[in-house]
Amino acid sequence: RLSGRFDEMLTHLQRARDLGFPPERLKREQLLAIAQSGRIREIEPQLAQLFSSPGEDGREICEAVVSGMFLCYRLQEAFTILEAWRRDYPADSQPDFVAGTYYHQKGAWLKAVESFEKAMKLAPDRVEIRMYLADSLQRLHRLDEAHRHFLLCVQATPRDPNALVGLGHCLFEQGNFTQAEDNLTKALAINPMHRTGTYLLAKLKVAEGNAPAALPLAETAFSLNPHDSDVRYVLAQALQGSGHAERAVPHFEFVAAQQQGQSKLRNLLEELERNPADVSLRYDIGEILLEYGNPEEGVAWLQSVLEYAPHHSKTCHALARYYRKLGRETDAAAIER
Repeated sequence: RLSGRFDEMLTHLQRARDLGFPPERLKREQLLAIAQSGRIREIEPQLAQLFSSPGEDGREICEAVVSGMFLCYRLQEAFTILEAWRRDYPADSQPDFVAGTYYHQKGAWLKAVESFEKAMKLAPDRVEIRMYLADSLQRLHRLDEAHRHFLLCVQATPRDPNALVGLGHCLFEQGNFTQAEDNLTKALAINPMHRTGTYLLAKLKVAEGNAPAALPLAETAFSLNPHDSDVRYVLAQALQGSGHAERAVPHFEFVAAQQQGQSKLRNLLEELERNPADVSLRYDIGEILLEYGNPEEGVAWLQSVLEYAPHHSKTCHALARYYRKLGRETDAAAIER
């Protein structure tokens, strides 16, 4: 559940049920999965009971509900529960880590750094917290601090490709291309399909003026992450520098269009913070993400519309079009009905 693998989770819960595990605990785990995925309204009647009788799952309940509320932008309630979580579990680093990941996803880097630093004080050995802190510092161009934290991550987990990619990215931003390439190459030796590592190595080759060497890397990065504008831009540069200017044009055009969409998206998200129940805002966010972002995120936003307005016509048709595009005719027909 914590890693979002809900289908596998259900398989194991069924096996646990067959082996005689307490049914009430199994039901609770299913409720936490629903909450964690952002479908809070589905379990609204059960939330009070979860919090009034947490048993040994108090921290788990807080994390699942807060994470889900962040996903569906019920921010005031999320922060209220977060404060109670901190108060009830003062030695737990997870509340600040969860808050930090929300700020990180939102691009509020200063608040992200503040949250991750608080979490680090409580759990200095948690590498994933340090990784997020280092990345947030890098986004603020505090490169020396970021470098120090990334280096500690690599020392703690030398076979973790994410740590190697993080350090490589920081070295690249510092202008140390040789060491950056060394770390990125090590990461790709461990995981040849690492999305960020492949993209960054392509970007590094473009920066060195070696577009032909960048092109196969950029094409692989595009196949792994076709909706990322940074990836599309590096691919366009590599194509153009390799003598394929015509093939580069649609990628440059996509990047320009996505930048406009992302600007509109930021405004919509800011408005949604003030009006979390506005289904038209949620619909517009979903549509933008379907076209210019991660389609899975777009679908999640459209599904959140149906939590507030189950028969929202435009949303149903948008989801049906998306499912039909994927060849999921049964799902498309069902939601149209």
